[in-house]
Amino acid sequence: MLLSTFLCLVLPPRNAMLQHDAMSLSGLLERKEISAVSLMEATLKRIDEVNPTLNAIVSLRDRQELLAEAFEADLSKDRKGWLHGIPLAVKDLSDTAGILS
Repeated sequence: MLLSTFLCLVLPPRNAMLQHDAMSLSGLLERKEISAVSLMEATLKRIDEVNPTLNAIVSLRDRQELLAEAFEADLSKDRKGWLHGIPLAVKDLSDTAGILS
């Protein structure tokens, strides 16, 4: 499930960017109307707002690493697919080496 979609269902976001579905976000990124960095920053802020209540995110990668990847997505000349630049959360259903689950 897309992280922004999950959070929208539980608590409506204040940031208008996070009210878009994944296809809309993909179009906005492709047209450079938003950046992957701004989307990642909004997503991380949203996690900070709602995760103390939801406890949905157990393990979150280093913020600087996530922002660096978003920056790379913004610089990329070739999109790697319609999810390119969109933050994703992965639900682990089994133990993952090196990651708290």
